[in-house]
This record gives sequence, C-alpha cells and structure tokens, in this order.
Amino acid sequence: MSSNAVLVTGGAGYIGSHICKSLKESGYCPISLDNLSTGSEKRVQWGPFVKGDIFDTELIQGICNQYAPVALIHTAGVANVRASMKEADTYYNINTYGTHRLLEATKNSSIQARLFSSTCSVYGSPKSMPITEKTPTNPISPYGISKLLAEQFFLNYSRVGILRYFNVAGAEASLGECIEQSDRLIPKALHAMITKKPLTLYGNNHPTHDGTCIRDYIHPKDVASAHVSLLKLLLSNEENRILNLSTGKGYSLLETISHLKKTTGQNIETRYSSSVIGEPSILYASAEKAKDLLNWEPQHSDLETILKTAWEFTCSQS
Repeated sequence: MSSNAVLVTGGAGYIGSHICKSLKESGYCPISLDNLSTGSEKRVQWGPFVKGDIFDTELIQGICNQYAPVALIHTAGVANVRASMKEADTYYNINTYGTHRLLEATKNSSIQARLFSSTCSVYGSPKSMPITEKTPTNPISPYGISKLLAEQFFLNYSRVGILRYFNVAGAEASLGECIEQSDRLIPKALHAMITKKPLTLYGNNHPTHDGTCIRDYIHPKDVASAHVSLLKLLLSNEENRILNLSTGKGYSLLETISHLKKTTGQNIETRYSSSVIGEPSILYASAEKAKDLLNWEPQHSDLETILKTAWEFTCSQS
C-alpha cells in the first residue's frame, strides 16, 4: 500500500500520461487505469499500469484495495465534438454513465480527493469573451452535455476539482499525440503536411477576422501542473473547485496554420467544408481564478512552443 498513490483513469492517454509524469515528479505514485482504446502502454512510465475500463467495478475496487489511493484523477473518456453529433449514445454512455459507475466503485475507498478532466465545451457558444467560471454553462453538443452531466456526479462529493480544459496541444519528449488518431487541428495539420494531403477546415464564414474559428491553446505540461497543484489544495481543503485551464488568448485556425508553416518550414494545403453544428466560432478564456487559487500560470503554452514541441514529437515518431 502507498498513501501517496493516485488512481489516474486514462493514464496511458495523451493528457493522462502528462499528468502521471507530473504526479511522479511531485512525489506521488500514479496508478494508470486504461483500456488502451486510444492510449498506449508505452506512455505508462511512472507507476503501475492496469488494463481495464471504468465500467469494471470489481477491478476498480481491487485497485483501491491494493494501492489505497489518496485521490482519483478521471481523464478517461471520448472527446470529439463532431463525432458526438452522430454518436450521442456512445458519449452519454462512456462520459456520463461511465463516470457514475467509476464514482460508485470508488465511493467507499481510501480516496479523499477527486479531480475531473472536463472541457470548455460545457460553455457552448457564449456571447461574451473571455469565458470565466461564472459564464453560464450551455453545451451545444452531446460531448459537452455528457461532460457537464459527469461534472454533476462529481459534485455530489467533497474535495472535488473540476478542470475545464480549452484546446490542449503540444508535446513533451516521448509524450505526444498520435496524429493519425486525433481530430484536433494541430495534429491534423501535421498529418496533412506529412501525407501531402489537404487539411479540411470546417467553415470560413464564422464571425471572426478571417472567417475561421478562434481557439485558446494550452500545453499538456501546463494542464498537468494544474492538476497537481489543485490536488494538493483539495487534500488540505474540503471545498469543491471549478477552474478553467487556458491562456486567455485565441488564435484563428488560419493564424495557427500560418504559424505552423513558419515553425516547420513546410507547406499545408487547406480546403473548406461546411461548418459543424455544435462547434462554437470563438472560444478563449480567463484563467485568473486558477492563478489566484493555485498560483498557476501557463509556462509552456505560447503558440510557438506548442507548435515546436508538437512538430518535434511528430518527427521523432517517423
């Protein structure tokens, strides 16, 4: 048993593995639970790995009995706005019902603090920017709805931290995003660059300066450090917390692609398709609350660093 153990669902995933690394560097022992549907066991380098999923109550209770984790960090789930419009039932089953099953399985365990990886999609398409934690939640996609419902399950407990990520991008050393699997702009652009195929952008008639969507990008190292800082706070304070993880600065898709071309020295051909229902035109947020509460500020989330690290990781995999 280890009183510094932390159960991390999705620990073999892109974001979960960064969190595990940060936990280990802060003196915790991350226990990764992952069904490897999108994760890779190669990313599990900082603690034990258990293959399985969040629906397996007996397995989860066994993990809790064996390792006596002091906290749960739940990153497992499905995350694709466009896919959720066609596969809503899958999103509600995994993200919402799966979260409920996980929390029920850990209810009588040693776990004191519970952190949930949520999303900016819970806000929908707000009329005013930047988004703050006081911005009303009004999701416009099954993905956003499924995550907001999961938040409510978490809030039935004390010592809960809900972290609403904006657009996570970039890499660290061997921890990066598989460009063949991802539906996020930057890995998709890198994939298009390498395969010499055009990159599809959804909509060029958004109410922005160049007609393409605006997004707020944050590096996974900064996401991970926020989790560790919030975990430490929750273990000493029972109050529940909801925080945005963002930079407060948005870039349009075309601006991001232009910067990526400069970073890589490569060309990217683009084409347009119709806008996607459920995807807001503009999303960027204030992270002042995280700064005030955790003394946290993004250290790796300038766009140049994000693009450079994503490119370096992609090159290392070829």
